[in-house]
Amino acid sequence: MSAGGKESISFEAGGYVAAGLTISIALLLLGDTPRIREDLRSLFIAAGTIIPFLLFAFIRFYVDDLRIAVRRGPNPWILALLAWSLVAFYVSPYRQISAIVSSDLVRVFSGGVIYLLAAYGLRSPREVSNAAVGLTCLGVLVGLAEFYDIGGSHNLSSYVRLNTIFGSHEGLGTLLMLALPVPLAFVLNNETEEKRRLVGLAATLILGVALVMARTRSAWIGITAAFLALILFNHWLSGKLPGRSQRGSKPQRQGNAVISFLTSPATLLVLTLVGILIFTGVSSFIQSRASLQTAIVDSGHRFDLWKAGARMTSDRPLTGWGLGSFLILQGRWSHIGDDVAAIMTRGADESNNAHNYYVQWAADTGAVGLFLHIAAVTAFLVIGLRGLWNLRRTSKSSLSNVPTFQKTLLAGCVAAVIGGCVDMIASPAYTFHSLSSIFWLLMGLGVAALRPATTASTAVNSRNLSSPVPALPSASLFSGIIPPLAGGAAAAIVLFVGHQQTAVGRRLPRGTFQIVAVKQKPGPVLAGDKVLWQAVYRDHKGVRTNTYPGTIWEFSSPDALALEQMKRSVAFSRYGKHPDFDSSLSITAPSGTAQPITAHASFYDAYSRRYDAWSSVSVSRTIRLARPKTKP
Repeated sequence: MSAGGKESISFEAGGYVAAGLTISIALLLLGDTPRIREDLRSLFIAAGTIIPFLLFAFIRFYVDDLRIAVRRGPNPWILALLAWSLVAFYVSPYRQISAIVSSDLVRVFSGGVIYLLAAYGLRSPREVSNAAVGLTCLGVLVGLAEFYDIGGSHNLSSYVRLNTIFGSHEGLGTLLMLALPVPLAFVLNNETEEKRRLVGLAATLILGVALVMARTRSAWIGITAAFLALILFNHWLSGKLPGRSQRGSKPQRQGNAVISFLTSPATLLVLTLVGILIFTGVSSFIQSRASLQTAIVDSGHRFDLWKAGARMTSDRPLTGWGLGSFLILQGRWSHIGDDVAAIMTRGADESNNAHNYYVQWAADTGAVGLFLHIAAVTAFLVIGLRGLWNLRRTSKSSLSNVPTFQKTLLAGCVAAVIGGCVDMIASPAYTFHSLSSIFWLLMGLGVAALRPATTASTAVNSRNLSSPVPALPSASLFSGIIPPLAGGAAAAIVLFVGHQQTAVGRRLPRGTFQIVAVKQKPGPVLAGDKVLWQAVYRDHKGVRTNTYPGTIWEFSSPDALALEQMKRSVAFSRYGKHPDFDSSLSITAPSGTAQPITAHASFYDAYSRRYDAWSSVSVSRTIRLARPKTKP
């Protein structure tokens, strides 16, 4: 898969940018691996984040003139997205007390820097090739590591789901899905040299089998979209135009259409994967995972989280709630996962993730943030598709001297981004630092693959910051209109869903919400006793619904000293008898007071309607005496 052969150009320039990008991604992957100690994971993430910034700061020159490049393709949208992320960071109410917020900001900016390094810091086709090979090798190593661990598992189905390198199957599936289209593109392209194709085929089989065994439905759908895109791109790149000679391409296979189909790389690859899965005995749990009925049952909570994120966006449509705020606050709207206190204490896990990057990003950064993200990715796809289409007409295109390697890499990167965009609809993995960086790296490699070889040669040899033909052509009317239309449509859909949920609530009868003192003896509460209130909500049909997380508790006492003592002993949690439903407030009654204690709870239902309830208990000055122990 390297850019060798007659069509490639060898340069003496060092490949430290490609090596740095590969090392950075590897460190970030280690940092997202829960099997490693927490202190080492933090160290890996810090090192993996610092490396791209150091490369960006100390790189000698860029292939294109950045003053021109920032105005082309996805670049202005990406810069605007980074600027808006700063606004969302400032808006977040938890930016000074939660590492989630700062981690999200670092994730976004490091992804942007990795994109710029890949697009403009890789100065030759060989360096671009090294970065692409490095990413593929990382994916293969992860796949082989999973095969090793799976071989020692006694319960294959449970193991693959719960104990992958990322702690869950979603992160593993997304990594493999993003890494697979690049080697697959070289396998499908008939112009690929045979040795290179064999290497690509080996990588494709390892990544493909590992991806299927990861049992990640969203990644399966994403790779299907990427595979179909590669089939289309391969047809484009074959240059089947009337009257065109196909110089440099391999002789076409002879025989009827059936034989040609059966001997095609795509067919052989699919048959090989199917054979491996059948004869390794894993087809049963894969079939169960792929069941439509199972998918619908498993998606119940995800739909609730998506609707909650849409309502959050509708409540603050412009700026959102701030970076990282969905993970912290979503329980108020969804009543799924953990409450704010639990997240601030031990951090957030996937139960608090929306499993939809678009919805979660909209809740964090508002409709503006979602608009900019969609516009940036769409601008890259438009420019990439435009480049692939123009490669059919090499005599009229400025990209006529793009080598076969770069054409194939461009097809693989565009297909991987398409698959990632599909995967984002139902995957929580793109909030991982490493996987988000891989997504932006693929976009950067795609831009680098658009650059003519003569341009890279001129820039490297002369060390000239300006290039005769930039990688990204100037925007046409079509490529300039599509990104904002796509971004506006995505933002409008999220806002519409949130608005509709609120509108439905205005038409339905309200439910009932109350807080009840439980486990309380008749009469006043004595000093030292625990006072426990339970929050109970029933909808208009009488169905009991979760109040944990998301119930907001307050309590008060006329005695200021007693109030301070209660604050030190308060506990917010689920109620033990109903762990799936009820939020509770537990307070230890202080001594030296006879004043009542009042609890107040606020609750928002599935339509963002607010409910309030109050309850008071009286406290006696008498202290409950412990019963003397009797000797047997």
